Amino acid sequence: MNLGKNKFADDEEEGNKKKPMGIKKEVKKEDDDKKEEEEVKEGTVTLKPLFTFECDITEGRQVSCIDINIANPDLIAVGYGEYDINIIDDSKLKPGLLCFWTLKNPNFPEKLIVHNSSIICCSFSKKTAHLVAIGDSSGNIAIYNVKSSDTKPIAESKDLEFKHTDIVWDIQWVQRENKGESLISISGDGKIIEWSLRKGLEYTELMQLKRETNPNTKDPYAGAETEKKGGGMTFINTGGLSIDFPQNSEQNIYYFTATEECTIHQCSMSYSEQYLDTYNGHTGPIYKIRCNPFFHREDCPIFLTCSYDWTVKVWNAKQNSGPKLTCHQIETLKEQVNDINWSPMTSSVFASVANDGRIEIWDLKRDVLAPVLTHFDKDAQGNELHIPKTAVRFSRNSPVVLAGSENGKVGVYRTHGLEHVQVSERD
Repeated sequence: MNLGKNKFADDEEEGNKKKPMGIKKEVKKEDDDKKEEEEVKEGTVTLKPLFTFECDITEGRQVSCIDINIANPDLIAVGYGEYDINIIDDSKLKPGLLCFWTLKNPNFPEKLIVHNSSIICCSFSKKTAHLVAIGDSSGNIAIYNVKSSDTKPIAESKDLEFKHTDIVWDIQWVQRENKGESLISISGDGKIIEWSLRKGLEYTELMQLKRETNPNTKDPYAGAETEKKGGGMTFINTGGLSIDFPQNSEQNIYYFTATEECTIHQCSMSYSEQYLDTYNGHTGPIYKIRCNPFFHREDCPIFLTCSYDWTVKVWNAKQNSGPKLTCHQIETLKEQVNDINWSPMTSSVFASVANDGRIEIWDLKRDVLAPVLTHFDKDAQGNELHIPKTAVRFSRNSPVVLAGSENGKVGVYRTHGLEHVQVSERD
């Protein structure tokens, strides 16, 4: 994301009488930059609101997902959609919106797509940057071409017999050895499906998630691994909420899933009948799981989870005895944590957003007990706003954080003081 300043008109002509004003502005800017640098030197971490992506069309629409284009970091996809699981009739929900925002115009999206159902997740292709995939509340996958003037999807799953039958909560583009790039989805129906665009939209079911005993939950059904059916025994399915692949792994031979039964499973792309490992530690549904981009299979697979149980946990995939670290302040945070995102620039830094409206920045190198920053938006009178935050993303090329809210706004914030050398797993 390029946040470079525009030149003022009074800087264009050498002899212009307004030139001294331009000089004053430059001096003031240099003073501000110097002040910010001094704060960084003192170890102060700050989060400065810059502007907000919002317009009449998105007002009051819940931000469900955010993604940033890998080829053009100034292009931001934002999905809008309600996902109240208590509403059985999907027709009672508003149509979903997919907006493409840029820094050129924070007051209206460059492109807008209206989707039949609420959009729950979105992801830009890593290999073909003009393609973006979405998952919706009706269990559908759709892929759109951002370059096209047509707002219809180039491929979708709604007419396929074996599509998802529940909300698609998460999707990931992955590079498959000898197969090219494919899309992986996870749904409340417990299915994990691989989608390919080589010949239309082809699908392969990778896994059907099964319920396992979780010693950390009091759910009376959590310990029931099987049920009787037709005189035999069958495993009870469980819903999947999030999926991620360790980065920098060329073959992508395994992945992690987060479930509504509060467990995490490590799964193989080659075997669909059993888990490679299972991790317990949460006491509520796990909304998001994200692998650290700096620690992968060859080093140490570290991943992050956030949950309905008010906590964020850090895990080492090599240790299934429990999380390495639980990040929460029970005295102040008593709300579900809706989203998490690792910094792409600093291996020990991540952000989280919660239902009480907070944005928290953690730096595990500096402090494992408390966030280095907790931020609440404020109104004109300086009062804290507690509108639920629903999505968070770090910019890939600038010290910027984006956070979406339940009211349809996406705040853009400038961070200071987070940059430092990378740390190793031993740190």
